[in-house]
Amino acid sequence: MTDRIENEVNRTLESISGLKKADSPDFFYTRLRARMQRESNVEKYIKPMLRPAILYPAFSVIILLNILTFNKLIKSKNSNSNPIENIKNDYNLTNSYGIELY
Repeated sequence: MTDRIENEVNRTLESISGLKKADSPDFFYTRLRARMQRESNVEKYIKPMLRPAILYPAFSVIILLNILTFNKLIKSKNSNSNPIENIKNDYNLTNSYGIELY
């Protein structure tokens, strides 16, 4: 049984030893690199976004939104510190029925 397996292994190794390295066509790697650079998605979508005509207004809008959000946060903290009063004011609740919430 081991002789049979050994013979199979030897035949397989002999068949592999006769193989030659596959040749590529002329300028294959040069054309491959050119195609990879041409079809690059990163350059296709990101590079136009990095132009100053788009980049500066985008950053300006982000900074403006941050400033507005920060100002609103500061005003809301300074206006009313009582959460019950905040809820009453936000939902226009009044004591018209003679019942106090708290």
